[in-house]
Amino acid sequence: MHERVYDELRRSLLQGHYAAGQSLTIRGLAATLGTSEMPIREAIKRLVAERMIVQLSNRTFQVPELEWAQFEELTSLRISIEGLAAKRAVPNMDDALLGKLTRLNATMKAGLQNNDRALVLRSNQEFHFALYAASGSPLMVELIEMLWMRSGPYLAEAIQKIDDANFFFARASDIHDTLITALIARDEEAVFQALKQDLWSTASWYKDRIDMARSHPPDIAPMTFIRFSGDR
Repeated sequence: MHERVYDELRRSLLQGHYAAGQSLTIRGLAATLGTSEMPIREAIKRLVAERMIVQLSNRTFQVPELEWAQFEELTSLRISIEGLAAKRAVPNMDDALLGKLTRLNATMKAGLQNNDRALVLRSNQEFHFALYAASGSPLMVELIEMLWMRSGPYLAEAIQKIDDANFFFARASDIHDTLITALIARDEEAVFQALKQDLWSTASWYKDRIDMARSHPPDIAPMTFIRFSGDR
């Protein structure tokens, strides 16, 4: 159970369910995930050690906030490593994987149409990691996961606070279409450029709109989380 809770919290950070600067409590997380406090406490200890969250007090924690310079550096690292993984995936493309990527992008579009932002976040993450897994490098995928856990909270802040978040993700989905076309053509450079456009346009969009949102913070609707059916 402890490992399951840890994996769920990691996945929530990675997919952008927790916003930068958001406070977390052991009791609140236990209620959200439908589990007891013990596995939450153990998972939190691991995430603090990994510097994915910071401890404020004995029972209160916070998702780290990134200054723009840090996020810019993070984006540059992501472009380098994720771009390499995407290029290495090109020779391993087959109809099954291309079909999976196409379906995930269609799911992302459906989430946008239904204003289901949790589905949009999940399908976006699954799209990217299905591509990176095809690189055949578990180490690279592990490094990418760590970078996504750092950038995911910034995504959460944007998607919760910004009115035109759906417009942004529609643009990202269109870039995914371009990426799929490049994969079909087995054009490694075109794949890299599409991924670079996806990540860098995302970073620029975040900066402009988060600066605005932090100056004029609106009411934030809570995200919907999956509850465990096991330990309580």
